[in-house]
Amino acid sequence: MKKWIGVVSSVRPKKDPAFYKTGEIQNPQRLMRALEVAEATGQSILEFRKGIAVQRDFNIVKIGLELPKEELHRNINTRVDRMIEAGLGGGSQKAIAL
Repeated sequence: MKKWIGVVSSVRPKKDPAFYKTGEIQNPQRLMRALEVAEATGQSILEFRKGIAVQRDFNIVKIGLELPKEELHRNINTRVDRMIEAGLGGGSQKAIAL
């Protein structure tokens, strides 16, 4: 992860010097998002920040789900097994054979 941050942060000063000076350059998600915005729009992500909270005519409700880690892994493994049984891995096997 540190190597990845180094690579992306070396590109960042060239693409968006404003973010590099004031942004969270040690936060990989924000760093990557800032790079995506600069690539897509040619503008700094900082130009999209207005600093004013927008009043909405609705309320936001955040919902989070929690599963014990063991149950989550069991669910993931079961799903992957079903996908493989359904033939999803066939393309990968053909590519490996090449």
